[in-house]
Amino acid sequence: PTPEPTPEPTPEPTPLPTPEPLPACGGTYKANPDAMCAKEFNGWQPGQTRYWADHSAAFHLKYWNVTTKGWRYSWQEDCPAKEDCDKLKFCKGYSIVTRKTSPTHHSGHYKFAYCELVVDHEIWREEGHRDPAGYERFSTLTINIPGSEKTRRDFTPVCPGKCTATPYGTGGLEDKPFNKARKPHNRWTCCHKG
Repeated sequence: PTPEPTPEPTPEPTPLPTPEPLPACGGTYKANPDAMCAKEFNGWQPGQTRYWADHSAAFHLKYWNVTTKGWRYSWQEDCPAKEDCDKLKFCKGYSIVTRKTSPTHHSGHYKFAYCELVVDHEIWREEGHRDPAGYERFSTLTINIPGSEKTRRDFTPVCPGKCTATPYGTGGLEDKPFNKARKPHNRWTCCHKG
């Protein structure tokens, strides 16, 4: 009888690329990779979306700036969130977002996209600021940063869901897991104030 041909060996699967390191938090800020800063929320159940579940949604201030191309995020290379958060009592931390330079699956590198402060809305109101729930989408406000080289910063306030429904508490996280099997376009790092 004719012997059966020897089958070709099964090639080893190509390993998925190792994700690039996320930006580090400075000073006494605790780094929480692949997470967005949120409010404290102890009632989360598996399967729920923590951030958009109303009770965990936090008030954020996104940095904005006016350029010749219109409104865009400020400080593309160096976000001043740590320095600003150090000086603002209502600031409890900040999130840094990096974005992939190429939408193609597993290609491109991550570079800074934007950053935002996470705010304890009760301290915010005690300092005489407007109720976070009253801001319209894409509205802007200017805040003076005490002792900062550039004392005025422009932000757009973001209050998703019912961001003032529960206290900020000690702070929380919204998981933003990095999934190598998908096409991750954004990666998050939450830096909580120590």
